[in-house]
Amino acid sequence: MSEESVLLRVFGRDFDGWKSLEIVSSLENAARAFHFVASERWPGESNPIRLKPGSPCEVLAGGDLLITGYIDSVQIAASAGAHEIAVAGRSKTADLVDCSAEFETGRWRNKKIEQIANDLAKPYDVTIKAQVDTGDKIKRHAIQRGETVYSSIERLARLRALLVTDNADGDLVLTRAGNFATDAGGGVVFSETGTGTASTALVVGENVISSQVSFDMSGRFSEYRVKGIRAGDDLDFGEVLQTSAESEDSDVERTRVLIVEPEARSDKKRCKVRADWEAATRFGRSLSLTYIVQGWRQEDGRLWEVNNMVSVVDALAGIEADLLIVEVVFSISQNGTLTTLTLSPVEGFEPIAPQKKRPRTKKAGTKKGAFDEIKEGVKVSQ
Repeated sequence: MSEESVLLRVFGRDFDGWKSLEIVSSLENAARAFHFVASERWPGESNPIRLKPGSPCEVLAGGDLLITGYIDSVQIAASAGAHEIAVAGRSKTADLVDCSAEFETGRWRNKKIEQIANDLAKPYDVTIKAQVDTGDKIKRHAIQRGETVYSSIERLARLRALLVTDNADGDLVLTRAGNFATDAGGGVVFSETGTGTASTALVVGENVISSQVSFDMSGRFSEYRVKGIRAGDDLDFGEVLQTSAESEDSDVERTRVLIVEPEARSDKKRCKVRADWEAATRFGRSLSLTYIVQGWRQEDGRLWEVNNMVSVVDALAGIEADLLIVEVVFSISQNGTLTTLTLSPVEGFEPIAPQKKRPRTKKAGTKKGAFDEIKEGVKVSQ
């Protein structure tokens, strides 16, 4: 497979001819990032413009837009036999990650999450895109002293089962793991920006150059207890407002208890959902898989994308499942044009219990409780 033609576009002028590069997008970082290295002078240009930190830019691969953002840093190195320039930058959403949250009053009442997020992001010229229904209006939200725009929005997102990431246009995106949503009847629908499923399966021994699988039980507990307080009134107050719920992880054989305080007022039902989520996400994140493949594109020509599901067959690790793409790293170096994919069970990034009729991983077992269904869905041999 030929190398991708990668352009850094600054003020309408394209730069290419990179010696090496890395482009990273991740569900765990709300700002995509790039790092390019090239000769100080580009072919055919005797006096190219100087790339300046803070300049707006775009990164394109084979004509596909990957990043819309700004140059963060420029480093120039010189020796007797070589001159190099290194350019690094991030998505426009980096300003939301770095900068403090501000608003006229610092408070909102009865507003949708995207409305509050738009208010917070407006000073930084970042657009908010909601790929899924963000749920009911938030009754109250207030900026906490010292928090960033992203951290304020992310606090809200946790209350409504949302992930906060970015897209190629530099927008901040509110979505769910795997790009899945449900319609009124509980059926699966996909986001407006993608199919949610990779066209190419990852098969160790066929199209995978190298792999690394990590099982880590240190963050899992045998029992999760969520203790909250429900809303009351003048005639309903005090200790009677206290609520609680539990969820168990039977795979943790010794006693390990974690007590969790919910982020907002919660009745018993919400406490149970929160307990199931804690167990599910910790289970999901206890399994991490990294696969390296040749090239940047799938069989149908699409670039690999985060937040897509991909089928994995790894006989060595004893894994056959549909897993979530958590991070994508595109690279060009002396080793060639490669994609590094970090995967996880979708439950590790799903802030709610499994939705009805959502596609499950292969070899799913008989449905039990919400967390039991999750564990039956991913078969691994440790």
